[in-house]
Amino acid sequence: MEGKEVRVEVNPRFYSYEAVLLTKKVLKGVCQVSVRRKEDVILVSLKPKPKMKINLETLGYEFYNYLLNNVKEMRLGLI
Repeated sequence: MEGKEVRVEVNPRFYSYEAVLLTKKVLKGVCQVSVRRKEDVILVSLKPKPKMKINLETLGYEFYNYLLNNVKEMRLGLI
């Protein structure tokens, strides 16, 4: 966590880039999400929108929860 944003790293061997982008869409209502793909990691930065009172640590965990759910639904063919 840095200042007013939280940064998380996603292992592309376990989570697809497409699942990360889908998670970005889900969270766009509460925070700005930037995603950068590197060779061995996907870097995600989450910054709460103005006037949103969100605990940054919780935001990071929620990102991972939504990501895991999206991967599960993608593998089951639900999305």
